[in-house]
Amino acid sequence: MDLDFDTPLISANLKGSVTLAPNSSGSGGPGPMGGTSGPSVGPISAPLGMPPLLSPLLPMMPVFDLPFMGNTSSYGFTISGNTVSAMAIVNGTYSRAVNLPSNASFAASTVSGIQTVTETIKGNNSTETIVYRAQSSTSTAFSITSDTLAFNAPTTTPTTGWSQGVSFNSTNGVITGYSSSTTFNGNTFTSSIYSPSSAIFTKNSSGSVTELIVQGNTLQSTTFVQPSGSTLYTVGSESTTYIQPGSASTLLNVNPSDQLALTFTGNKVSGVQAIAPNGVKTSVTLPSSVSFQEVTAGNTNFVEEIITHNSNTSYVLFLQSTSNSNYTEIAHGSGSTIDLVGIQAQLSQLPTANLALL
Repeated sequence: MDLDFDTPLISANLKGSVTLAPNSSGSGGPGPMGGTSGPSVGPISAPLGMPPLLSPLLPMMPVFDLPFMGNTSSYGFTISGNTVSAMAIVNGTYSRAVNLPSNASFAASTVSGIQTVTETIKGNNSTETIVYRAQSSTSTAFSITSDTLAFNAPTTTPTTGWSQGVSFNSTNGVITGYSSSTTFNGNTFTSSIYSPSSAIFTKNSSGSVTELIVQGNTLQSTTFVQPSGSTLYTVGSESTTYIQPGSASTLLNVNPSDQLALTFTGNKVSGVQAIAPNGVKTSVTLPSSVSFQEVTAGNTNFVEEIITHNSNTSYVLFLQSTSNSNYTEIAHGSGSTIDLVGIQAQLSQLPTANLALL
């Protein structure tokens, strides 16, 4: 629960016509998940709010528990038929041309009347595929809709005497979580890895395991594979799908770590408990500057926390889980007006199973 709240909205949908600037910039492409972005400038940082998903030990182990709040950039392309000849990063009516990476290929197509560009970046150890989609049937501004990084030869043993990977915990055949294991010079270290309660693990017919997590405005999928001869799993691929906001003024921004249990008296919230990652509930005494209310009177599915500080008001929007009746933060911002239709349209893009656990 956010009692001291002045965080700006993370996800922004930058709109406007695209005028490609002369291709004189020395900068490379965006490389949202670490793909190469033009040799002239070396490594390019990920866009704002998008920390790298993987550790320097690629492709062995991910860095877990990093906030991943979504891509905030728009892009423009020069397209002729199915051919892309130029690319720019767009902010409103301003654009900055970027070099097309020499190891990347682009293909344009039209899907359901919306123009789409697929970028494929071939690296020494991996392939990254980025899909850009026009923001409307008439827009020349594109947003990233998905970004997938697949490793060519995942391994848990990079050098002799050193292994690193994960093992999965299960109850009655259902995967409930996982832990990391590192062995170096005969010494083994293990530790549990946190997964939010909304995480879903699936054991695939191939023997791999896929974890799906909703966080920020993204659906994150990590597939773990078990290299031949290894007892451990490692990351085989990672994919992020961005939930498109459309014209919504309330933007999806799921925080799976911010969960509450609420008690109602009539239509009023009369009790608040904060829920820790281990499920322990702690009663919270609210200051006078904080209140809770149903977004729609008589409907407990959406509850709004309103925080007032001097003359400033901000909100946190919570969604009730259909599986356990707990509430998870799904949006926040300034003011107190909720675009309920807009947030529901964004939630409809999530898998039903994950949505039920929020």
